[in-house]
Amino acid sequence: MAYTYNINTSKKDNVSSFSMMIVHRLHGIINLFVNTFLVAHIYELSSDIFSYIHNVAIYYFFTYLIFFITLIFVTYFVEKSNRVIFYRIGIMVRTALVIFIVFYGKQIAGLLPLAGVLSGLSLSAYYAPFNVIQNEMVSRKSLKSYFVASLILSRTCDVIIPITFGALIQASTYSQVAIYVAILCVVLLLISLFIKAKKPEGSSFRYIDYFKRLKKNKFLLNKLRIVYFMTFIYGFTTIVEVLVNISVMQQFESNFSLGMLTSIFSVISIISILLFNKFTKAGKREIVYSIMAVMPVLSTFIFTICPTVIALIIYNVGVAISKIIMETHFELYRTSNLKDAGFYDCIAEHQVTIENTMQVSRIISFVIMLILGLSKSIIALRIFMCIFAFSYSGVIAFLIYYERKYFKNSNALEEHNFKLIMNCIKKEL
Repeated sequence: MAYTYNINTSKKDNVSSFSMMIVHRLHGIINLFVNTFLVAHIYELSSDIFSYIHNVAIYYFFTYLIFFITLIFVTYFVEKSNRVIFYRIGIMVRTALVIFIVFYGKQIAGLLPLAGVLSGLSLSAYYAPFNVIQNEMVSRKSLKSYFVASLILSRTCDVIIPITFGALIQASTYSQVAIYVAILCVVLLLISLFIKAKKPEGSSFRYIDYFKRLKKNKFLLNKLRIVYFMTFIYGFTTIVEVLVNISVMQQFESNFSLGMLTSIFSVISIISILLFNKFTKAGKREIVYSIMAVMPVLSTFIFTICPTVIALIIYNVGVAISKIIMETHFELYRTSNLKDAGFYDCIAEHQVTIENTMQVSRIISFVIMLILGLSKSIIALRIFMCIFAFSYSGVIAFLIYYERKYFKNSNALEEHNFKLIMNCIKKEL
């Protein structure tokens, strides 16, 4: 019998799912080192702010281009073999990037394309199995609590780790800190031994067939169209995070200050998502969502007009609050729809579509950033920041539309999803 899924399961997530959560969030520490402190290292080696923007754009362009090119191939092999083994390989490839930084720290500015290629390969090797395992493993009823807990754990790490890394970098070298991260990678491999995942019977990677099946299910197709459009806009928010780091570098000279600010914004994020989930309900959040949509744009305009330390803090607070609320519900809706409609054997195809849609907008944004670095115009850079701050508003606008369309009558939606599952089970039998 092929792999089936029961939407009404209420069993608690097992050791595997919690181990996956811990490994993924500890892996986020490595991402923090690579994407935040490596960017800081590039800043130190750049002759001016424009060469810095140019170098960072090159690094991220190659990272997301290679991620886009290789993801579908890696996912194909993940679907054909042991997911957990591929997941561990992804962790080891990410470790290779850290070792690369250890040995070529001072020369990294001249090896940015190679660093970007290695980073893209490591992301592809990591996220191809991770997305599939997570989507298959976590029960439908536990998805929301799982993602909230996962993001809170992530932000908790962001409170402690940036201060620690910032202080370590001040007291030592990037290479020494990279060694600590390499040790962390070994810990991740050990924890991953508790992750158990089995290839579902009858599942295979059929990318074209996925879209053919999707066209026959108009209800799911319409829902996923919104999710895929939302994903494309979501990809543009990545460059906003990079611009935040650039802004912080301009206002604060030390990495300790960078770490301290990141930690403060993480605490604000945790409080925001807890309050949001406690006092709001799907389908009735339009006012709160509207405020969240305005905050990043307004704070960006304030910082652009008056680039002071206070304005920078306001800018980061606006982004921090909107981001965690947006990210939580984006992850929920990108993961839950296939299980609701009984397309549980198409998880790999769906996740590839989500990730590569996101990579397209990321590649576009960093090409624009590369051009801005060559133009050497501060005014153009600030206009660029303001325009891409609207990406947060765009994602939240899609969240409003999605919840208004599918959660205004949540009982009817649940009944419709239940009927879809029953029909799928009957076909399997």
